[in-house]
Amino acid sequence: TAIALAAHRLVDAWRTGDKTPSREIFRDAVAEVARNAASEIVAEMDKLAIGLSTALAETARTLDVSVPSVYVEFQDGIRNLPQIDLTQIDIDPTPPFLAHFGKKAAIYSTDRQLRTNIEDATSAAFIAYSRVLHLWIRTVLGQLKNKFDANSDGYRAQLARMLNPVRESADDRIGVESDIEWLRRE
Repeated sequence: TAIALAAHRLVDAWRTGDKTPSREIFRDAVAEVARNAASEIVAEMDKLAIGLSTALAETARTLDVSVPSVYVEFQDGIRNLPQIDLTQIDIDPTPPFLAHFGKKAAIYSTDRQLRTNIEDATSAAFIAYSRVLHLWIRTVLGQLKNKFDANSDGYRAQLARMLNPVRESADDRIGVESDIEWLRRE
């Protein structure tokens, strides 16, 4: 858990004389746990972006059309992953008395101190982050869909023209020719 990782990191810092503020070590550890969990979501979104861009590239190749890869365009939206907000958690842990009795005792004591003081606030931060991630996922999926549709609409139109060629009538041809002639005179 995030609190257990934070307890380990804090004890390691205290034991090595690291001067990094305890609050910062705690927040970094909790943010790391959140990032690791969110990275799984990003990996799945990236697979989706690859699949969509591959489908468009194969369609372009089938239709004998040259188009640039849209993977980078798809990937841009995925890169803006929101971060967990830990500003509401205000704690500055200090080394426990049990730190003098070894690392395991110090970790245990620090873990209990953190759980007693901020477990609810940490859980609330993760719940809020899950809501933010849910909204972000919906937004990114909508953007991917819109980008895919925008790119595939041209292919659909081209495919429709290939399957149902329009036969131009004599009236259409005469009208186009007269319009061209009029433009040349102007």
